[in-house]
Amino acid sequence: MEFTNNMISSLTTPPFQPAPGQPDPQDKRNAAEQLRSHVESMIAAGRFAPGDRLPPIRALAEQFSLPPSTARRVIRELCDKGLLTLRHGSGTYVRARGEKNDGRKVIAVVLWSEDKISSYCVHAASGMIDAAEDSEYLLRFYYVPYYDYTRTLDLPEEIWDCNAVAFLGVYDSFELRNFRGNRPCVGLEMHRSLQGVVSPISIDPYAAAELAVAFFRKRGIRTVIVSTMFTPLHRARSDAFLDLWRQYGHYRTVASHRELPEQPPEETEGIFFSSGTDHNFFLSALKKKYGAPVASDRMISVDGKSLLLPGYEPANTIYIDWQLAGRVVFSECRRRLEMPGADVRRICLMPQLHLLPSTTEAITR
Repeated sequence: MEFTNNMISSLTTPPFQPAPGQPDPQDKRNAAEQLRSHVESMIAAGRFAPGDRLPPIRALAEQFSLPPSTARRVIRELCDKGLLTLRHGSGTYVRARGEKNDGRKVIAVVLWSEDKISSYCVHAASGMIDAAEDSEYLLRFYYVPYYDYTRTLDLPEEIWDCNAVAFLGVYDSFELRNFRGNRPCVGLEMHRSLQGVVSPISIDPYAAAELAVAFFRKRGIRTVIVSTMFTPLHRARSDAFLDLWRQYGHYRTVASHRELPEQPPEETEGIFFSSGTDHNFFLSALKKKYGAPVASDRMISVDGKSLLLPGYEPANTIYIDWQLAGRVVFSECRRRLEMPGADVRRICLMPQLHLLPSTTEAITR
């Protein structure tokens, strides 16, 4: 039991303190919670050091007056939490940093918490799972809440206990709290290396620009409106497109779909969206205004979200295989772990073009 300075203790009868490793009879929590707290506090105090073997489960059950099945459940939950590792035929041990039950190294995978089913990050995570199967690495997933791009983001402290960290999403658009960078880091859809710590992986912006320019030229487009967004990744895509398009036609830029008029582009005008999300917002606004899908044969976006996400309007898009991207993320994590001190490198993934079939029902200008 812990006492603070403002507690009053008797001069004649000292406050009760249980013997080390013994349950506190004055503790009002149930016995299972006492066992859990006991193991956690012993690890925190260093009495159970990394690699130490715990007493047998039956001994812990007897010590805390628990059925062996309940004590076993508590220990299993602490293993799942990453504090302990269970070695079959040997016993339960305090987990060493970065190791789980079988001693394999652990890669923390950080994703947005809002969509655990269909987002492109989930597809990438599926690719990582496939790549990690039967390997010497384990994946541990951490979900963080999604905010506007300009806000501060709190990263889970636990990720830095793993051997490497994989970020799936545009995390370099945030001010990252708790970012230590003391582990090899890989960032899918990140553009910055964050002071040489993160290996950024993304769609090749110049290859995407070449596909987009060819798309507009084939349609006789003379002026392109470029929706740039303001994240480092989307800026890089827009800049690459503008560098190439300048020799073929005119352009103007807008910060996002919000600055576009709610109408389809003119006959010789096109729209380049650096984000599929921005493209979808614009198509949804047009559909709501006109009451029917709007022809998007002069609009195109980069990332392929319209091919993945339920509820997205069909669209022309420049895309990659996101499951394959996840495999690349795992491969880069593995390289950084197996080659300590290896340089951070930028990896650009070659995209493909997906075009919609023309539809007579669509509204055109």
